[in-house]
Amino acid sequence: MRPFIAIAIFQFLLFRNHVQAATAATVHVVAVGNDTGILTFTPNNMVAAVGDFVQFQFHPVNHSVVQSNFDSPCQPMTTGLGFFSGFMPVTAQSSTTPTYTISINNTDAIYYYCSQGKHCQAGMVGSINAGTSLLAQFAAGAKGAASNITPGSTTSAAIAQSETATSQTTTSQVSSIASSESTTATPQPTNAGGTPSLGSIPSSGSTSTPVGSSASASSTGSESTPKSQSSGASPGLIAGVVLGTAAIILVAVGLWILWKRTNILSKRGNRPRTSFFGKSELDGEPASLKGLKVSELEVVERPLELNGRRQEPIYELPI
Repeated sequence: MRPFIAIAIFQFLLFRNHVQAATAATVHVVAVGNDTGILTFTPNNMVAAVGDFVQFQFHPVNHSVVQSNFDSPCQPMTTGLGFFSGFMPVTAQSSTTPTYTISINNTDAIYYYCSQGKHCQAGMVGSINAGTSLLAQFAAGAKGAASNITPGSTTSAAIAQSETATSQTTTSQVSSIASSESTTATPQPTNAGGTPSLGSIPSSGSTSTPVGSSASASSTGSESTPKSQSSGASPGLIAGVVLGTAAIILVAVGLWILWKRTNILSKRGNRPRTSFFGKSELDGEPASLKGLKVSELEVVERPLELNGRRQEPIYELPI
């Protein structure tokens, strides 16, 4: 039964590691613009690990997030499948903040910009896993860009071949995640095509449209996080963890009890059951005869016959 116990323990450890991986993902928050109208991403550069999420939270007035190539700032990515949030109009009186989340699939550098007006040339650019030096070069190139291109426009042949981006107003609640902080949570991204996957964060507005082809990140559509809630493990996930852990513990305990019972029964089955009545059946001299001489014993000889044959005499001690 020991192999079964080992298997149960292995399954428990595997389940625990899976849960820890699911609940340990970090959500890095980026503020897109701010309430004072400054054209910037805050922070505009960060380091994100594989499996982490980057959530863009949009502020007034109307911004977007478009993935770009390093050598072609202010233009949608043409060497891969990039992300595009669509435009997110927000009024100064709005009590909601639209959000757009991508998941990090590798640690390659990611560059992005806002395609609204001349925001890109004004310095509204950012990067992920690029470093400050490369970001500075990207920003310098954006400053001298001839145009600021939105995915779906016909400005260039490469962009004309991409799908038209969806631009819709979203109704989302103010997020409780501070724009300058990273927190742990378990949002589920959609795939790179913008189609919600099972368990994804509910979307209440625009959807994302891919540009080109890249495996650096996958993204969700516009999402919202309630003001009264903080990012964290969902109740369903917590319940699943508790029930799964309890089930594994019960299986392990049951296997241990079964093994213990089998071991006890096995020991009982190996116990000798022979009763010894005569000296000839004992291994050695009986303790009652030790130290006695044969002359001191009162020997009674009684011949026995069995089936007409005389048997050897049996010597008995007087009682």
